[in-house]
Amino acid sequence: MHDSEYTLKRIQDDQVILQDDTTPRKIRNIPHQNEHYEQVRVIQWARFMEQEYPCLRWLHSVPNGGYRNQSVAKYMKAEGVKAGVSDLFLPVSRCKFSGIYIEMKVAPNRLTRNQQHFLSFAIDNGFAGVVCYSADSAIETLEKYLHNNRDWITDHLFKPKE
Repeated sequence: MHDSEYTLKRIQDDQVILQDDTTPRKIRNIPHQNEHYEQVRVIQWARFMEQEYPCLRWLHSVPNGGYRNQSVAKYMKAEGVKAGVSDLFLPVSRCKFSGIYIEMKVAPNRLTRNQQHFLSFAIDNGFAGVVCYSADSAIETLEKYLHNNRDWITDHLFKPKE
């Protein structure tokens, strides 16, 4: 299926439509999988919206999370995978930020110490860094960012607990 052939269907909170599939599938109630499917929904939205926002073509994930066997983890670490780097990154300047990092979470999951350090580092170095607890929240964040809504983005930046 080509990007131009994508059609966006209403994706319910408990369903996801995979790239070459038109049958919604139930999401199992496993926190790390829910996080995965929320992120998939964001990427599907971005692909659908590329004509309106061509820069969404460059929204990409960072494969730092998930469970891997020891040999794959060692291989990825040798390639430069770093714990704590946010799930999504859009390398587009808006709102006086150099790009935006989005960390996807589902309740009750919380940021790890490495994720907190990374988001703080990114913000200190001119990037926006936001934690989103759903696909809808991440989509809203991207829309506000792309529309240069600096006040909204600034209000939603990650703030470390003191």
